[in-house]
Amino acid sequence: MVFERRQGGPESHYRAEVPLPAEQGGEEVVIPILLDWAARRASGDRALSWVPWDAERECPVPRDQPT
Repeated sequence: MVFERRQGGPESHYRAEVPLPAEQGGEEVVIPILLDWAARRASGDRALSWVPWDAERECPVPRDQPT
């Protein structure tokens, strides 16, 4: 399961992975983070390890489309 956090332009996009699928306990990690986000509390962000989001790697442009 992947979370994304966006704060402005592409240089401010981050992602974090939750190592467990929901059916294996991942929801125990995800639910508090979503509740903190909905309440506009930043504490949920600290529960995951965030890394810069690489748009070219994660959303490559298909070869048949112009760049």
